[in-house]
Amino acid sequence: MGLGNFFADSFRQTSKKFEIVHFPMEKAGKKYDPEPFREGESYCKILLAEMALERSVDWFKKRYPVVHSAVGFKYGKDDVALPFIAEPGFLKTRDRNALGRVVQLNYALTPLFPFNHGAVELEAGLFSMVAEDWVDKFVKTLRRFSKLIPNPELSSVMKLTGPVYDGVQDLIGAGDGKMEIGCRLSFAEGRGGGNTLTPGYFAVFHAEHDQLAGFDFKIIHSRLHAAEKNAGEDAIYKPFKGFSYMLFEIKKLDHQVVETLEGINKLYLETVEALDRGNKKAARELAVELKMAIMRSPDLSRKDRRELRLKMDGYLNSSLLQGTSKGVGDLSLHSIMKLPPPPPDPEAEAEIKELEDFFDR
Repeated sequence: MGLGNFFADSFRQTSKKFEIVHFPMEKAGKKYDPEPFREGESYCKILLAEMALERSVDWFKKRYPVVHSAVGFKYGKDDVALPFIAEPGFLKTRDRNALGRVVQLNYALTPLFPFNHGAVELEAGLFSMVAEDWVDKFVKTLRRFSKLIPNPELSSVMKLTGPVYDGVQDLIGAGDGKMEIGCRLSFAEGRGGGNTLTPGYFAVFHAEHDQLAGFDFKIIHSRLHAAEKNAGEDAIYKPFKGFSYMLFEIKKLDHQVVETLEGINKLYLETVEALDRGNKKAARELAVELKMAIMRSPDLSRKDRRELRLKMDGYLNSSLLQGTSKGVGDLSLHSIMKLPPPPPDPEAEAEIKELEDFFDR
C-alpha cells in the first residue's frame, strides 16, 4: 500500500505558508556520518524530534491538536505506508497557560528499516480538530494501535498499517481537521540535492522564508534553538519561539539489530536444538529454512542478508556434516554477523543473487 491523496488534498485546501529548513551537521549538535544513504546497505529511522505550538489556534477550548504522518517506502517487493498519530491527550497534560510553548520530543515515526531500493516518502501534518469527546476517544484508540507499528520486525505488524492509516484519515475528515503545519517530501539515493536521502535534521515552520531570515538556528539536545543572525561570538542560542514548527530527524545505521528479528532468531535456535538432540535430518531441513528466511527478510538490507547467509553457512556447515552440536549455539546472531567472511563460494553467491532478484524486484 503506497501513500494516497490525503495530504495532497490537505495542501490544496489550505492557504497557509510553510517553510522547510535543513540543518547541516555543524548545526545538529552531534556528530554522525553525513554521507547519503546507499541502496542495499543503509538502514533508516525517522523521528519527530520536537514539535512546538504557538497561539495561532485556541487549543483545547475549540480545537484539538492531532499529529498525523505517513512514511512510505519499499518493503521487500511491496510499497508500504506506515501511519503515525499522536492524540490530544499527549499535549493536554502540559500547562495550558504556557501554550505558547508546548513541546513534545522524540516520537519514532518508523522502526529501523532497510533502504534497499526506491524512494522514501514522508508526509506529516499537525491538524486542528473540533474539541469533542468522541474525537479524543477515537484518536486514543488509533494511537494504541499505531504505537505497535514501529516494531523491529515490521512484517509482524503489517496487518495493522492499512486499518490505522485509513482510520486516521477518516477521523481527521469527520473531525473537521484543518492543517496547521505540514510537509510532503520524497527522498532517494543520489549525489546530493534536496531529494537525496541524507541523515540529519530538518524543520517545517508555519512561517514564510522572510520571517525566518533573521535567525541563526542550531539543534541542541534534539531541540531547536535560535540566535540573532550575524551576532558572532556574542550569539546566545535559546529555545526557538514565535512560530509553530515540527522538527524531524532522519537517522542512518549500518546494521540491523538482528536479535530483534524474532522469526530468524527462532529458526536459528530450533536448528541448534535439533543438533543438540542429534537429529541431523531435522537440523539440515531447519538450516535450509533458516537460510531462506534470511534471504527473504524485508527487515534486512541486501548487504546484511548476504553477509548473514554466508556466515551462517560457514558456522553451521561443519556441525551439520559431522552431526554434532559441539560449539554451535555459543554465538548469538549478532556475534555471527561479527565473524570474518568465509572463503568465496561461487555456488552460494549465484544462489544468493538469484534469490535477491526474486524477493526484491
